[in-house]
Amino acid sequence: MIDLQPSFERFDSPDNGSALESSRMLEELWGEIAQEIGSERFKKALGTVRHGQRFNKTYDHAWAQTHAEKTENTANLTLEISTGELSLNLVGFYNEQFEKVRDWIRSRPGRNFLRSHPELILVIFVRTAQRGKNGRPMWKGAESDELQRLKLSEASPSDVTMRLSTLSSQIDSNIQKLALHVRRTWSRKEALAMSGVSEIASLVEDWMAEIGTVEVGNAPRSW
Repeated sequence: MIDLQPSFERFDSPDNGSALESSRMLEELWGEIAQEIGSERFKKALGTVRHGQRFNKTYDHAWAQTHAEKTENTANLTLEISTGELSLNLVGFYNEQFEKVRDWIRSRPGRNFLRSHPELILVIFVRTAQRGKNGRPMWKGAESDELQRLKLSEASPSDVTMRLSTLSSQIDSNIQKLALHVRRTWSRKEALAMSGVSEIASLVEDWMAEIGTVEVGNAPRSW
């Protein structure tokens, strides 16, 4: 398994380029996971992997995503790393992604999947656009800030709905939008103790079987 220590250390005292180097490492980690699962089967389900490329000096994490050949409306997975944790995420960041992931969480297939994975949490972000010269919001490159984490094994669909509704009422809808990650985290200590990628690959395989359901976005709700 690729050595994660340098990437964790880069965020202990970040400098220009540190996030880019870590994102390249995550793309390599995806490659190891694909080999563990089977490269052809992995690519058929998750498409092309690509690391993040645009980072500034303030970035405190790095990522590499699946489905890089698709539009930003497609639900995808990311591996992300910061100074304290490694994570695997189902991403609902952009408008249609957000709707697909939100609706999947509240659907019967989504609830069944989450019950079988009590380690998953919901991370809620707010994205804030910059205003252009004409006053219109510019969403490209919008900054994001983490608002809350919610343990999904302890939350009902109505809990999630209420939480998102409350947060939506508290942000400036003219320049802010909510975003979601369904996340599995490994602490820095846990990640560094891994001798291989089998634990991550096992969850990725489960997501491979489920992500089509997320993408369809029309499964019946469980309430």
